[in-house]
Parts: sequence; C-alpha cells; structure tokens
Amino acid sequence: MGVYNHVPRDGRELVVTDASAIKIKSEEGRFVSDVDIRPFINHLPFSKNTSRFSTTNASGSTSMAASIQEALEAESRALLFDEDTCATNFLVRDGRMQQLVSQSREPITPLISRIRELWKIKSVSCVLVIGGCGDYLDVADTVIDMCQYSATDATARAKDIADRMPISLELPLAEYGPIPCRTVAISARLACSHKPPRAQSRKLIALFVSKKADALPDAQCKSADESEDSCVQTPLLEPHKDSDQDLDLDLSALDQLVSASQTRSIARIICYICQSRKEHKTMREWLVLFEERTLDELCSSLGIVGNLARPRNAEVALAINRLRLACMDQSDQNHGSAPPWRNIKDLE
Repeated sequence: MGVYNHVPRDGRELVVTDASAIKIKSEEGRFVSDVDIRPFINHLPFSKNTSRFSTTNASGSTSMAASIQEALEAESRALLFDEDTCATNFLVRDGRMQQLVSQSREPITPLISRIRELWKIKSVSCVLVIGGCGDYLDVADTVIDMCQYSATDATARAKDIADRMPISLELPLAEYGPIPCRTVAISARLACSHKPPRAQSRKLIALFVSKKADALPDAQCKSADESEDSCVQTPLLEPHKDSDQDLDLDLSALDQLVSASQTRSIARIICYICQSRKEHKTMREWLVLFEERTLDELCSSLGIVGNLARPRNAEVALAINRLRLACMDQSDQNHGSAPPWRNIKDLE
C-alpha cells in the first residue's frame, strides 16, 4: 500500500513506492476486451487473434498478459508481482521445457524474456517477490534477501550464483511493440437501468439496482475500520437475458483499492462514461478528464455526497477493464468518428 501517502512515524518512513505501481496477478475467468497481448502470447488454439484479444473467461497466463498491457496503457511505471499469485508458465520457461517444446511451438513468451525490455524500452520497473524462480537472478538489477522481516542486499551474491550456474534464456521472437490506445464506451443498457451503479462493498459494485432501492440511502460503510468495508446491501434488478456476471462488477482482484469510498467514486465514474458514451475517448483521455474533475462534478445529477474518496487512475482503469458491459476498441484513433463496435446495437 506504499502507493498512498502515510501518517508520519507509522513505520514506513524509509518505504517509497511509485504512485503508479500496479500489482499484477493471475485472474482465471476474468473479462478481457480488445487487448494486444502479442508481446507475451504469440498464438492461441484455433487461430484466436492475440493482437485484439477478447474473452469472458481468461486463463491465468492470458489474464496476466492482458493486465500488463492494460497497466501500461494506464501509464503505470512500476509493476508488482508475487510468485504465489502468478501463473508459473507466464513467469518462466526452464531449459528442459525449452528442449521439449521448441520456441516456435510455444505460445507464451514468459515475463523473464521481456522484463529487461520493459525497462529499457518502456521505462517500466518490475518488482518480484520470489522463492522458487531462481532464473530471475540472471536478469535482476537488485536482489533483496528478506529474513524474518529484515532486508539485506544480496545482489552481489546473487550475481555470483548466476555466473556460476548460468541459464538458457530465450530471447523474444519479435520486439515488444507499441501499446494501442483503446477507445472506451459502456453499454447503453446500463444507462437505461432504474438506478445508477452503486457500491455494495469495497470490492463490489452493483450495476443494476431495482426501484426498491430508491428509498435506501447510498451504500454506507458500517465502520471505516472493517477490513471489507461492508455496505448496505441493495436489491438488484435482473435485466432481461443478462448473466449473473453482468449484474455486478467484481473488484476483488484490485488489492490496492483500500476504501469503499473509492469504490463509490468508481461507480460514479462508470455512470459518467455511460452517460457520455457518444464521446469516443481513449482510456488515457478518460483518465486525464477524471484527474481534472472534482468527484462531485462526476454525475452531478446524483447529488453532492460526503462519502467519496479519490481512487488512483490505476484502479479506475482496472475496474473499467473488468466491466463486462464495457466496449473497448483499438482501431478508432481519429477523434469524433464512431468506432466499429462489435456489439453496435448495444450502444445505440
């Protein structure tokens, strides 16, 4: 949580984290819309397009590839990885597997093959917490040994080990390439719902709220000290022919989202984009706009409330990218022209 300001003398005086740092992890089953994952996924079965990859049920490796590309699109300058929550085949491909399956047949270009390129070409740093993938000693600039919460610089020792026990590191078959700027819009079905999206808790936004919720106040935290920031539960309206996954926006993968007040702000931002769906802005343009606006200016028709907190641009982008009613498109680079939406009737 070092991305946030902290109270003096709370024990983190010597801890500094880039404010744009984003944690990347495996999210099996997550939604992905029109993301170029070719830097990490060369090809998929049945000739599925990886330059404009979309799915409602991503695998561990494809979800990580998409999350990295989305983080770069949101202009993150630091990526955080924990070996325990990553797909192993995305992190590394050891020498034996390289011998068994040739690089031309293997669809995944592991992170270890791209990590130096991320820094040299994209100026993006990577911080990894690892205990088993020793291959990363060959590509690390700095190695910190943690023992009983005590940090020791182990870079020299790690480099000595890497020199004595070299690995076979595969180089990527192609350059990393640019990060496409995707145009973002949200389905008109959300605008037609009886109530705007509402935060149910710190990690859940109800997209469709029934008229029965009109008499209820906006979702309130029971206690600011509760770890889950529990909120009032509001009745949901099941839209016609929608799956259960379309009813809610699950933000449980956003580990750096710390307050339900931030989640309420994200719900307002989603409502704002939905009401402004004729403005064909890219993700970066939306993020700049939200930085320039006050929270009360977003969907001012909803009234001024005192329970909002500003989320980082990172969490706004991460939430929109996981919204199954969002439509992304790489092809529209000319402002003012309508993008060729895959579900154009849904946006009319």
